[in-house]
Amino acid sequence: MKKSDFFNRLQEEGKLQLVPPSEEIMYYLKNSLEGILKEKAKKESKKITDTKTAPHIADLLILAGLAELGYTKSSGNGKIQGIRSKADLK
Repeated sequence: MKKSDFFNRLQEEGKLQLVPPSEEIMYYLKNSLEGILKEKAKKESKKITDTKTAPHIADLLILAGLAELGYTKSSGNGKIQGIRSKADLK
């Protein structure tokens, strides 16, 4: 059974309800490194992409000493991991 058939069946049986993404998720998709890279890939390749390049780029920035790993609070007050530039951005 294909994954899409499985999810369609669950939805038909009332066991799965699809909801629109929250504002926090939409903000992340538009403003995160991963979201920006996906949009750029879509524009340049004219295809729908599902890339997971942001974690690799973040690792490279940290290893190169250009960024540091840390935690911050999300708009929903949850603790999330991220990177911060070490460059003076003034």
